[in-house]
Amino acid sequence: VWSGLNQEWRRNIKKAARAGVVTEVSGPWDLPAFHRLLGITERRDGFRLGRSLEYYERQYAALNEEQPEGGMRLYTARYHGEVLAAHTLLRSADGARLWYQSGASADHLRHVRPSNALQWQMIRDAHLLGASAYDMRGIPATLDPDVRAFGLLRWKLGTGGEAVEMLGEWERPLPGTVNRSLHKAMRGYLARR
Repeated sequence: VWSGLNQEWRRNIKKAARAGVVTEVSGPWDLPAFHRLLGITERRDGFRLGRSLEYYERQYAALNEEQPEGGMRLYTARYHGEVLAAHTLLRSADGARLWYQSGASADHLRHVRPSNALQWQMIRDAHLLGASAYDMRGIPATLDPDVRAFGLLRWKLGTGGEAVEMLGEWERPLPGTVNRSLHKAMRGYLARR
């Protein structure tokens, strides 16, 4: 797995280790820190997911109730005790596929490379869990290096992965939690919008 990373990734992971960045699988108690960092990341990178802290808390509880071995994990990267980056990882029911759902990082101390260290931990854990795929999900549609979003593509491809076009996000109403008639009406409304 290490040899699949490009030189910049390997250098940044080593830099984070030398600086003393500590990565760990955290828990729901760090979701507020993740959400705060997500707001910083959204402002910095010019996107808006529009998901509340409560959304992530409910998602974490539901996915981990459904899969006690960890349907959703929260990873954190700390530097001198401060959470500088936090990423969420989703796991399929059979454990064969893992998704990097959302990543968040602080604006300061970026030079200690907390996100690289965090992704490296997540990739290694996916390998140890026996996953056949680690999906970093969305990338920008541009190949123009002068466009800011190109940096995200470069960062993700630096892990040795490949860009694959997929169908996109989908939703699944959980039994007992959704009024099926209301759900059908809402889907009809959204289709006409």
